[in-house]
Amino acid sequence: MWGSDVRLPGTIEINSSIHTDHWGWTYSNPIDLVKRGHTVSNLNAPDSYLVPRSAAYWDYIDDRKIYELWEPWVFDLLDKTNTSRNLSPNEPLLTGGGLANWNDFLGESVTRVELYDRVSKVIGAFGEKLWTGSKNSDTVAYEKWAPLEKKLRENIPGITLTRRPQTKGQYVISYDFEDGAAKDSSKNGYDGKLNNGAKIVDAGNGYGKALQLVDKNSYVSTPLESIAYPYAVGLWVKPDKNQAPNAVILESGDGKLLISNSTAPTVTFEQDGHQYDTQIILKPDEWAHIAFSADGKKTDVFYNMRRTTFVNYYNSRWDMLQNETMVVTAPIRNIGSASGNSMTGLVDGFFVMDREVCAGEMTFVAKHYSNSLP
Repeated sequence: MWGSDVRLPGTIEINSSIHTDHWGWTYSNPIDLVKRGHTVSNLNAPDSYLVPRSAAYWDYIDDRKIYELWEPWVFDLLDKTNTSRNLSPNEPLLTGGGLANWNDFLGESVTRVELYDRVSKVIGAFGEKLWTGSKNSDTVAYEKWAPLEKKLRENIPGITLTRRPQTKGQYVISYDFEDGAAKDSSKNGYDGKLNNGAKIVDAGNGYGKALQLVDKNSYVSTPLESIAYPYAVGLWVKPDKNQAPNAVILESGDGKLLISNSTAPTVTFEQDGHQYDTQIILKPDEWAHIAFSADGKKTDVFYNMRRTTFVNYYNSRWDMLQNETMVVTAPIRNIGSASGNSMTGLVDGFFVMDREVCAGEMTFVAKHYSNSLP
């Protein structure tokens, strides 16, 4: 059970076969529970307890603090020798410890990539201490251990959600389509591939060349999946008339950017099964520039090179009841959709940057693709 014996006392003794995860002294007393014959594990707040983007608990946990100071039998880092606040390393009823991540304050406004970023950066320190205790941390300095842990964490095949592509400059991808293909004009060589009838055409009116998504099956694939904050992603779009609801502008395994959703004609992010409205309405057969830029707290929405709003989520938790800013992971695997639901129309000047862009910069960045300016 989640320890609540102090905050929610009663006259009936808790069955000692019920294991307790201790999470906070205001709710539970792990020393007293052990004396009463209960098994206990250490998930004590605030040392091993995080709630993303919450002011009440840690947003990120310092892995150095865990590596150098934390032990599963230590329930009070500020008073480690106090036997009324800590257990013995050899206590048989102490089953271990761990990291607790709760999303109860922000709910759906926290994405799985954000969670991975927070948890992955500290879970190695917890693993080290739970497997070896102080045996290694007392002899191997944090400065020597941390680079090895980081290298392992970022290269575990098949499970990493680190969405920070390697880049030789601030531009990760830059497609202007002027060479008749989706050739990356950044220094990275992340060329795209035209699929299922997608083609490069004359955009007309002296705008140079553009990508045409001719039907719902055509798309351009890139070598990358997504990009997590900080980033800026933008493109010029000229959608055809009669777009299907939920038609895809950009997609990856982490989410989608839709031209509309089932209930409103507004450009919409879809992430982890939830949809987030951007308030942008694209007019058919008209060029428009849309862009998004994220830091660790919000995602700015730009329409025709002006910042118009943030990506928001309404938090319906009873004690919150307010809009929360979303930190969206930008999908960049496909322009259009590989699953047969692409938007149709023209696309030009697709860029991905590995840093956020402020409102004053966006006009300059968009006009970098001068041939696509309406």
